[in-house]
This record gives sequence, structure tokens and C-alpha cells, in this order.
Amino acid sequence: MLILTALMRFGTIVALGAAYCFSSPLSLNTALAGGIIGFSILAIARFTFTQLRGHEGIGWGDIELLTAIGTYVGPYGVWLTLLFGSFAGSIYGIGTLLHSSQQYTNIKLPFGLFLAGAGLIVFLWGEQILDIVLFVS
Repeated sequence: MLILTALMRFGTIVALGAAYCFSSPLSLNTALAGGIIGFSILAIARFTFTQLRGHEGIGWGDIELLTAIGTYVGPYGVWLTLLFGSFAGSIYGIGTLLHSSQQYTNIKLPFGLFLAGAGLIVFLWGEQILDIVLFVS
């Protein structure tokens, strides 16, 4: 699955503009931090995987998607998005491996789909989830 780069960049700019111009739930600094953390996490993972395995494991679309999500949900939301997306992707991947006749090294999984779903969940209910996880009343 290809993630539209122009759409991700536009979404990031819209989120940062809203944080700067309007009274959005996130300040500009928080939105920037979320985007930078989202970019950094997957960019480092991509670089490390490429160095170790000799081929790409994460596409730039996934990195740009998490960057855009980070500008909407902030730094804590990025971590929740990555946690939920990775968990859902792992469940899907395990199921795919169990029902596949291919060698496990040749299967490509659509991580962006799981990041997008997790990002939506965190965007809508992230504060409540963080309150439960951090035991805050």
C-alpha cells in the first residue's frame, strides 16, 4: 500500500498551522515535539534495519504518516499510536505467517494501515487512555 506523501505533508502543515493560529488542544511546541518524535522513532528503526539486513523494512510513507499523526496527538500520543499500531500489526502478521505458504522473510505487511487506525483511536480517546495507563484521576 502506498501512502500519499503530499497528503501526509499537507496534514502535518495543517496540524502545525492549527496549533499556531487557533486554540487547538496542542500548543505549537507540543505538536512539533510529537512530529519530531514520530519521525525520529521510525527513521532510526528504518536506518538500523537497513544497516543490519541490507534492505528496507519500513517505507518513508510510514515515517511521514507517524510524523503527521504526531503533530495531531503530541509526544505521548505518538508512543500510544506506535504501541497500538505495532500490537495490531503483530497480531495480523502472526496470523498471516500461520496461514501463509511463503517463507516468512518474503512477506510484506502494511504497517501504515495499523498506524492510521491506532492514530485515529489515540486522537479520539488518547487522553482517556493515558489517564488509565498512568493511573491519573
